[in-house]
Amino acid sequence: EDLESLLKKELKKGRKIYGFGRPVAIKDERILPTLKLVEEYDLSNGEFLNLVLEIENILKKKNGIFLNQGGLYGAILLDAGFSVSEIYYLTIFLFSAGMFAPFIEVHSKKEGSFFPLRVSRINYVGVEKVRKWGG
Repeated sequence: EDLESLLKKELKKGRKIYGFGRPVAIKDERILPTLKLVEEYDLSNGEFLNLVLEIENILKKKNGIFLNQGGLYGAILLDAGFSVSEIYYLTIFLFSAGMFAPFIEVHSKKEGSFFPLRVSRINYVGVEKVRKWGG
């Protein structure tokens, strides 16, 4: 089965493909700097990296869906010889590392001090922006 047909089936089945798309932003701004590092360290010819870039090209053209950092890291780690289980274990640390600082900060202050104003008290008078969700 060709890749385009397989992706079409996957999207129809679950409406998403892990490693592609973001909930708010359409494109992941971390991709280009990461790809520059991949190139700098001569890791740009990996089988899985080439596959996710090919998938992104198809999804981008057909559905406007772009590769996200999770998909890119997964491909790089697979090309480096990590197993799927090892990648899951590593990502637990990647995500949890970003949680400690805000957790410590919020618990070191009194309740309600993070942003003590109700949203209704903010009188925004600028240009109204309409955010397109999904992508």
